[in-house]
Amino acid sequence: MQDIVGGRIVVPLLWVQDAVVEGIAERLGVQSGDPIVKDTRSEGDQLGYRAVHIVFQVHGLPVEIQVRSARQQVWAQTVEFLDQRMGTDLKHGVGPADWLEWLKDLSTSLRNGDLDLPNELPEPPR
Repeated sequence: MQDIVGGRIVVPLLWVQDAVVEGIAERLGVQSGDPIVKDTRSEGDQLGYRAVHIVFQVHGLPVEIQVRSARQQVWAQTVEFLDQRMGTDLKHGVGPADWLEWLKDLSTSLRNGDLDLPNELPEPPR
């Protein structure tokens, strides 16, 4: 766990995400020292999660702001929906291998959409 308090901002496009992250980090740098910015958009994590997290201190307490594109939010909500529906923990890498692989492929496809590259949504496992 990195934070005690957190929030999430969902934006429509990557350039808006960049601007929001830059603005927050710049503002926080002035007020509370250098925030930690973790950007997993290019590669995603080992499961396909993509976003930017900004971690900083407020009165000595760790705070985290997640900034996601709309497509990154779709991916995260899909994982949560599947976990509830299937009784798995795909979010943490626990579940059927075919679904874990599909989520990685979905993440790549959604990333391509964010970059305005050709993309085709993968068929989910049956």
